[in-house]
Amino acid sequence: MRPIRPRAGTALIFAALAFAGLAAGCGGKSEEEKARENLRAWLNAAVKGDAKRYCELLAEESRRTVERRGDCATIVKQQFETPGGRLLRGVVEVLAKSKKTSVSVDGDTARARITVTGLGSQERTVTLQMRKEDGEWRVLTARPQAGLGSGSSSSKR
Repeated sequence: MRPIRPRAGTALIFAALAFAGLAAGCGGKSEEEKARENLRAWLNAAVKGDAKRYCELLAEESRRTVERRGDCATIVKQQFETPGGRLLRGVVEVLAKSKKTSVSVDGDTARARITVTGLGSQERTVTLQMRKEDGEWRVLTARPQAGLGSGSSSSKR
């Protein structure tokens, strides 16, 4: 019995598939994915009350604002322990669980939009600004667009 020898064409196809598999593994994450991951890490740090990690994921400008009153982690931990801080952590937990998060990147800045459904199925969107610093995405600002509390953002008289 004669040994079966692969054809040159078959070997070339397997080599091309192996190379494609290696190349796909080396692609890495998009900037949007990296920003989204750091956003989730920041939200989770707030939910867990991890003030150190929360501060690590703040953009330098935001961290400096907090540090005007003292050490960032100390100030944030104190804020987390207040009644208002516990309430805010509850709101952040809702944001962290949202499945509707979009991130758009423009150079070294990004905008993340998190949409949650409130009472009466009304959607609320929070927009967070992010900045890339030292190769990492950091949270710069957070701004509710339609308010996160119950009721509307405008009042009727």
